[in-house]
Amino acid sequence: MNKKIRKILEAAIQAPSGDNCQPWRFAVQGLTINLYNCPERDQSLYNFQQRASLVAHGAVLENLELAAVEEGFKVSIILFPDKEQPELVAQVDLAEDVRRTDPLEEAIYRRCTNRGSFAGGKLNDTQTKVMISCAEGYDGARVVLATENPAKNQLAAIAAKNDWLVFANRPLHQFLFEQIRWNQTDTIRTRDGLDVETLALSRADRLGFPNLRHWPLVNFLNRFGLAHMIGRKAQQLCRQSAGLGAVIVTGSQPEDFVLGGRVMERVWLRATAHNLQFQPYAGIAFLLQQVREGGTGDLTLKSVAALRQVQSDMQQLFGLTDDEVVVMYFRVGEGAAPAGRSIRHRLDDLLI
Repeated sequence: MNKKIRKILEAAIQAPSGDNCQPWRFAVQGLTINLYNCPERDQSLYNFQQRASLVAHGAVLENLELAAVEEGFKVSIILFPDKEQPELVAQVDLAEDVRRTDPLEEAIYRRCTNRGSFAGGKLNDTQTKVMISCAEGYDGARVVLATENPAKNQLAAIAAKNDWLVFANRPLHQFLFEQIRWNQTDTIRTRDGLDVETLALSRADRLGFPNLRHWPLVNFLNRFGLAHMIGRKAQQLCRQSAGLGAVIVTGSQPEDFVLGGRVMERVWLRATAHNLQFQPYAGIAFLLQQVREGGTGDLTLKSVAALRQVQSDMQQLFGLTDDEVVVMYFRVGEGAAPAGRSIRHRLDDLLI
């Protein structure tokens, strides 16, 4: 494989995915790269109609194009080019061009999730403007950002539901703990999932958290408010952030979610380039879509009611139209770098 192509693909696979499932494969022929979805990598309740994976593929394409331009290529992307191959997400054709530098390309390898506390304060005008502007040039997408109360508090309450839902619903709880890698040996062996070091657990939490992998215990503790307590902790983290936001797309076609993934990654990279810490809350966005479209999966009735209220709150807060869909919530702010970051599969293992 051409060294430049390898370098481009190494950047592409630094993209985020739900609980680091990395649902992608690549086929390379000359200057053409085909990007394939791997549905078996994420069968969770979050991945409604494979939308979470499509968002992840959008992030792959954003990284790929940034890296390709840096290497001196012009990029042409055709989404879903072959109806006979539903898992073929994109065909990427490269052509020799003038090399151009983009500061976001450098941020690809620094971008990571930070689940710890942020320093509070406010985003400055430049930081706010550049993050909101990340949707420019991507028709059908927009970025909203709340830096002042009460909108910030409203979004904090919504984001907190993400963590509450995990511990209030058995399928979500099971999926989370299946993805956690409890030691370095397992992390290196699987090269996917969530390294426990990325969870920003306190010393006290490190002692008790492994016990929460057992659903009967969690279900019992929920009688005493465990899930609500975890949600309140997440809400506090959000309130301490400098800004809370969302990425919104118009439409519910597969192309729309790929677009949302591209914008999501651009926002994240822009925050990284400005030395800001970032945490996404994507799970609740996909559960909202499922409930909105009449599905409830294995969610409890209480959870479904809570999600319907969240949808109503979002429509009021950001003036969502009937066609608009949130693909990700996020918090952003200054803070110390996280103690760990997730690793990726080796590129050679992702090639067809």
